[in-house]
Amino acid sequence: MILIRNYLQQIRLFRKDVRLFLLANLLFGLGGAFFNVLLNLLFDSAGFSKSMMGDVQGAIALGMAASAVPVAALYDRVDVRRLLIGSVLVATLALGALASLKTVAMLLSAAFLMGSATAVHLVAAGPFIMRNTAQSERVYAFGLSFATEILAGIIGAMLAGWIPKLSSGNPIEGIQLALWVGVGFVSLALLPYLALTSTVPERRLFSAWKIKALSNDRLALYLRMILPDALIGIGAGITIPFLNVYLKTRFHLDTTGVGIVFAVTSACTVAGVLLSPVLGERFGLMRTVAASQLISIPFMITLALTFDVRIAFLAVMVRGALMNMSHPLARAFQLELITQSEQATVNSLASLGWNGAWILGTTIGGRLIERHGFTVSILCTSAIYLLSTLLYLLFWAKPEYARIGRKTWSPPEHQPVV
Repeated sequence: MILIRNYLQQIRLFRKDVRLFLLANLLFGLGGAFFNVLLNLLFDSAGFSKSMMGDVQGAIALGMAASAVPVAALYDRVDVRRLLIGSVLVATLALGALASLKTVAMLLSAAFLMGSATAVHLVAAGPFIMRNTAQSERVYAFGLSFATEILAGIIGAMLAGWIPKLSSGNPIEGIQLALWVGVGFVSLALLPYLALTSTVPERRLFSAWKIKALSNDRLALYLRMILPDALIGIGAGITIPFLNVYLKTRFHLDTTGVGIVFAVTSACTVAGVLLSPVLGERFGLMRTVAASQLISIPFMITLALTFDVRIAFLAVMVRGALMNMSHPLARAFQLELITQSEQATVNSLASLGWNGAWILGTTIGGRLIERHGFTVSILCTSAIYLLSTLLYLLFWAKPEYARIGRKTWSPPEHQPVV
């Protein structure tokens, strides 16, 4: 109760634009949850191969990767409100095309456009929060931003599992009905974005197109921030997009069962994300991120080896909560290391690294699952997660980094930590 009261107090202190941004996140995430739960199940019901599912997921990631740096360049040059409004319009059209289940070429093109629209959110979110919150509010704002997406995932997963049952037609028509409801929720995100304050961006000295002018030390810093994330992206891409098919294939769950698993997992993730700022203030951002990732790995291995649906459900739930609670803290940690003028660009490079890795992961994952099944793919993901966390500790497990985010720590006023 004390934790919830703290968050409610923080929300009241946030600027109106931050609250509107969180509402848009909720609506966008609600629509996206329908596709996370049902899109691969739609493809599976329509007879598409696992490789094709991986290709569609890879096309989404390719769109995100291809758009990340241009979006960062635009962020400091145009009204961010227009970028966000445009992203909702493109996402609505792309998701509608995916739900229509036309030709493979159309599906891949729509997936690419959806990735491009999502890139706007990923690149804009961090700098938007940093520029519209006080230092004491930031960890809570990042946590709430991520938590609203997960909360949307809970509601969306439950609805996505239930709505197909309302259709009297074949399973494909029921799933498509639910996906069109998801498209509607995404389109509603347009309303809070229209209400954002229109601002003329400041002239920035740092540009996404001037990376070559950076010093070697600065480029090394960026590499240290991006490489562990990219490895997580490869590992996640191999397995996570296929968890719905894993549950259907190994345990014979229908859309309702898959929706329940995803919803309960999302609920646990929300609890972890809301708790993460408290842990970050107590132990520091870096230690909390590394610990949550390390503790999640045994649950991932359990997921690979078990054929008991109850154990699998527990493993999916705990793994999801632990891995996802680290995300907002890792992003806040990164942005504390750099100047304000670098934030959009570093966000775009992090997105580029993650999504480039995700493309590779989904391409490998679809084919690996077809040939060797889910056990091998999930064990590969576990090994890559471990390697990423060890690299993260190698790069950042130093006293000056361990203090970042703790309650007794305060950032330098005019310069980043490094």
